[in-house]
Amino acid sequence: MTRRLIAEIGSCNGDLALAIDTAEAAIEAGAWQVKGQMFHADRLVTKDAAGYGHQSIVEKPTQHEAFANALTYDQWHTVSTVCKGKFFASVFDLEACRDYPYEYIKIASGDITYKGLVVAASQTGKRMIVSTGAATMSEIHRLRSWIPGVPVTLLVCTLSYPTEPVDANVNRITKMQSLKVDVGYSDHTRGTAAAHLAFDLGASMVEKHFTIVGKGGGGDHDFAIGPDQAREIVQRVDAASDAVTLVYGGSDIVGPRVSELPALNGARRSLHAAVDIPSGTKLRSSMVSVLRPADGIEPWQLQDTLGRHTVRRIPKNDPITTDCFYHSE
Repeated sequence: MTRRLIAEIGSCNGDLALAIDTAEAAIEAGAWQVKGQMFHADRLVTKDAAGYGHQSIVEKPTQHEAFANALTYDQWHTVSTVCKGKFFASVFDLEACRDYPYEYIKIASGDITYKGLVVAASQTGKRMIVSTGAATMSEIHRLRSWIPGVPVTLLVCTLSYPTEPVDANVNRITKMQSLKVDVGYSDHTRGTAAAHLAFDLGASMVEKHFTIVGKGGGGDHDFAIGPDQAREIVQRVDAASDAVTLVYGGSDIVGPRVSELPALNGARRSLHAAVDIPSGTKLRSSMVSVLRPADGIEPWQLQDTLGRHTVRRIPKNDPITTDCFYHSE
């Protein structure tokens, strides 16, 4: 399974040029997809709703002020063209779902209870990605009941900006995988450690906030990664994919894999003739060697084989097989 990094570039404060430059930098750094946010502040939040980021980040006094400067949906389309098909968006209102053109469509954690939006997103026919920050398992089951049969990737997430290491709980990926659904991780921590661990635990994708302006951009830029950190994650993705394959690949049935069959014969031993053994000879231990390959009778059957009479000559070094003896013995 391919492991994929999503570069979340947010609203870019409504600055189209910044959005284009950020998207291009993310693609150059190796991001699988660039993600924007399609919303209108008036259809998202009341005028006086307080922000919910930690005091450690710089943000506007109210959510409405923070979201007031947003790219239009047409401007997001312009951004998508520089991404050459590697772009999708979080949708926050029904209008954004109408004629939605991208391959993937995202539902943010805060909208896991917004049935109308979830259903509208599912009706676009696009592959759904749903963040599950602050959600209970019953809320996740309920959301899935609204969109039966719709392919969906659930992103394990902590709805805290930024997320402190003690709250990351990346191991929830394993719990979510029990739902038999594709699972990823939406990472709001600083740095890259959680992203690496998520891939190691089998996340199919990791979403990270991405910036080219750093903390000076305020809000999400405070804990976003830059191009160098994105490259670091991408460079380790293949190694993480190999690690997950080592743990989870194939079957958990104890028994030989197809790939082991050549070695199964070549590395195991069997009974071989230590000397030329004429037909009609009563087999003695001095006539037998235990050698590779495993073309003959298995070594643990040696005692049961001794004392039997051969029905044909067995040349030296040839395997001793069951058809070398009378079957009535």
